[in-house]
Amino acid sequence: QEIINQMKLENKALRADIAKLHEEKPQTVEQQLERTMSEVQSLQRKLDTMKAANEKRTGRLEGLGNKLDELSIGAKQCASEASPEMRQIRVLENRLDKAMI
Repeated sequence: QEIINQMKLENKALRADIAKLHEEKPQTVEQQLERTMSEVQSLQRKLDTMKAANEKRTGRLEGLGNKLDELSIGAKQCASEASPEMRQIRVLENRLDKAMI
């Protein structure tokens, strides 16, 4: 009796699966191609967006690198005591000190 009940349940499950398969319509080649082309176009747009963002960031990075180079050169010039600007500043400071006395 248990075996018969189990077989009935399996039969119902198999009939339900067969009914689902009959309801599903297989996609035509055109539908599959259209869906795939849509996915490709979507991914292409995403790639283009990422490339544009990457180029923008690369340009900004180069600009910041150039600015850093300029600032480091300027810092080296100001740091050196032998630079003409520093010599001129010391001369003016000495004159100011003498004038104050």
